[in-house]
Amino acid sequence: MKPATRFASAWRLAPAARFALVVLVVALWPLAHRGLVLRERVNPWKLGGFAMYASYETQLSALFRVTGEGFRLVDEAGLPPAGRAAFARFRARRAALGRLASPDAAVAAIHAERPDLEHLVVVVQRLWLDRASAHVASEKDTYLYEAGRPVR
Repeated sequence: MKPATRFASAWRLAPAARFALVVLVVALWPLAHRGLVLRERVNPWKLGGFAMYASYETQLSALFRVTGEGFRLVDEAGLPPAGRAAFARFRARRAALGRLASPDAAVAAIHAERPDLEHLVVVVQRLWLDRASAHVASEKDTYLYEAGRPVR
């Protein structure tokens, strides 16, 4: 009997173990989700977590080019379609997955189509309701890029 077949038949023969595993995963997921929300800034409204019922959060992402006068906002409407789509995908992924989603691929796609945008900065601002002050608090993550590659 092949190993894959043996595993499949063992999985079929253990309904009580399967049920126990499902119950364990469902019971532990809220704790794991809360950890992802706190550590990686995953959106509490995404990934089936229960934190959504107790929080407000949103994220804003912007692309800047570095000039002699400082940062200048890049007009996304002026980007080629593939670069604009790549940044929109990043924005959607970042809103859901927090710091687990990196802007590296989006900036590389933009730079491939617009090599004149050599020095870029992506700023992501996260806004949430602070329970202690009852105000909207915020934090920013800044990512620097040179020639489409991250500057670390």
